[in-house]
Amino acid sequence: MKNLFKKILSTSLLVLPMAALASSHTTFRGEQVDANRVTLGNITILVQTVVNFLGSMFFAISAVFILYAGYLYLTAGGEAEKVGTAKTQLIYSLIAIAIGLVAFSATAIVKNFLTTGGA
Repeated sequence: MKNLFKKILSTSLLVLPMAALASSHTTFRGEQVDANRVTLGNITILVQTVVNFLGSMFFAISAVFILYAGYLYLTAGGEAEKVGTAKTQLIYSLIAIAIGLVAFSATAIVKNFLTTGGA
């Protein structure tokens, strides 16, 4: 029964955002956008939505792993191997934060590239 609940929950978490983004007319920042026409504005909004979601996920996951690295460090008891594992975990978490920061700037880079024609 628990396995079925997990499957239903994970499926709904994957499907509901797609259903919300599937509307044909969307309002973004007070501007009416027609999702059936491919325009620069629609592409920019799509890229920004995806990047914001992925960047937020990186930040959330890295925050959890920073807390986990702190837990590993506090429970290491001075053992060099466990302290090394905690340090490695902290480094990976900081790398995830850096990737999240780059992801948020990617929207501006793509928008600039598309509006200037790559020059």
